[in-house]
Formats: sequence, structure tokens, C-alpha cells
Amino acid sequence: MKTLILGLGNTLLKDDGVAIRVVQELRNHLSTSNGFHIKESSLYGLALIDLILGYDQVIILDAIKTGKYPVGDVHEVEVEELKGLPAAPCPHYTGLPSLLKLGQELKLDTPSQIRVLGIEVADPYSFGEEFTPELKRVFHRITSRILKVLGIKNSLYG
Repeated sequence: MKTLILGLGNTLLKDDGVAIRVVQELRNHLSTSNGFHIKESSLYGLALIDLILGYDQVIILDAIKTGKYPVGDVHEVEVEELKGLPAAPCPHYTGLPSLLKLGQELKLDTPSQIRVLGIEVADPYSFGEEFTPELKRVFHRITSRILKVLGIKNSLYG
């Protein structure tokens, strides 16, 4: 199965860049020979379509601020849950259900499975290239949590 792990975010907005940094770390530990491809992007909505075409499965990683989870927690957001929201919990998710529907209607080679993993953050809105102190304290655990959620065993992360 050809799998894309796509980190979304903006590294100029404090914690919003967390998924970019996580996929950079994952790139050092996951192999394309195992079917994994890793990309990062600051795009959202329909602009993502070119990035996801040709993959069987896409796993989207992104910063999310719900206030319901501790900073650094990784939780899955169902794509279907995003349909009825007046505003998605993160701008990168905006239009994701529409994007998938459009791809199918146009008979494009869209993935059959999309998973969205949100990484709870403290401040994804303020300008700054450094994480907030809350996220800095737990960043070292996020990659291992994502690998665990995805069911990927990696000796470097236990």
C-alpha cells in the first residue's frame, strides 16, 4: 500500500509548525521501501489535491487547538466530522470533505483512506518560529505517539 504522511502547518506561527517538524523527524525513520512517502505543506483545502493524488492512503498530521486535550496529545479527527462544522478546527482541514468528493467525481486517483491526526497545541496563531514552552516540554514524545497511533513499530521510539 502506497502511503503518504502529510504534515501541514506554518513554521512562522509558533505551535502551528509542529506537524512539519514531526514529519521531518519521521522522514529520518520511515522508508519509502516500506511504502511510506513523507511530504510537508502549508497549503489547505483544494490546493492539497495535487499532493494526495496517486496514494492509497493519506495520513494528515496537523496542529489543532481544541482545549479538550493536553498539549502534545495526538487524536484522530474523522473526515466525516469535518463536514458539518461551520469552521474546521484548523484551516488546513477546510474543504477536506469537498476535496475528496471532487476528486472522486472527477475520477482522479484519490486515496481510498484518509486519516487526520491532530496534535493538540497551545498557540497556533501567534507569530514566532519557536514552540510555546508547553509544546517544547512534550515535543520529544509526539513522534512516538504518532507511530503508536499508526501501528508502526520503530525500535528508536520503543
